[in-house]
Amino acid sequence: MTSLNWSDSYNVNVEAIDVQHREMADLVEKLHLAIAAGADPDSLKPIVRSLLDHTRDHFALEEGLMDQHGYPKTRLHKSEHANLLRQLEIVQQALAEGRIPSFCHNMDISADWIMVHVAHSDSELGRFINSRQA
Repeated sequence: MTSLNWSDSYNVNVEAIDVQHREMADLVEKLHLAIAAGADPDSLKPIVRSLLDHTRDHFALEEGLMDQHGYPKTRLHKSEHANLLRQLEIVQQALAEGRIPSFCHNMDISADWIMVHVAHSDSELGRFINSRQA
């Protein structure tokens, strides 16, 4: 698993979104460090719960902005959000069952849950919102 180091190059230039993205990156980094240190499922539960809660709040913010600005790709973007939430819920369920999902050890969570979505979908959303405010 690789470390997640936030860079301003990931900003989408919508302040509320960028602040929440940085907070999510911090939570993912905390999860990475805990898994790398060999944390047991019980000690990972609060981190994943925080990440899931924060992700839900963040997606609600983005979806509100999409509706407010008439974003043409709202349905696709919301679908991506639903898929990302399902992935987090799977991790949360595995921890509730006392196990760490095997993919936590084999894949870069940040790349799938934050970086790919931010770099593509959220960047496009940010450009759209900024063009509407210009």
